[in-house]
Order: sequence, then structure tokens, then C-alpha cells
Amino acid sequence: MGLVSAIADALSSEEGRGNVVRYECRDCGTAFDRAANHMMRVRCPDCGSANLRATDGE
Repeated sequence: MGLVSAIADALSSEEGRGNVVRYECRDCGTAFDRAANHMMRVRCPDCGSANLRATDGE
């Protein structure tokens, strides 16, 4: 297994994800999960908006 494959597997596995935050887009209503990462600006995967709110998964 190459280095890139190992990194990709670690990032996509549950153990490698750490805390996950559920977001809801205030513009289009899409709900999605992202790994909690304070270094990255989160945008809606459907419309690209940064107008999001973190939800508790309900």
C-alpha cells in the first residue's frame, strides 16, 4: 500500500475522522457531515454557500 492510499484510507475511515459535525445550509437546506477541522472553511457541497449552521444531528 502506498503512502497516498494509506492517507486516503485514514481520512475516510471512522477512526481517522475524529469528531464529525453535521451542518445545514441556510441557503439551500442541504444537510451534510464533515470532520471537525477548525483550519478549513466549510462550504455546502450542493450550492457552495458558506452560510451554514452546525446542528446536533436531528
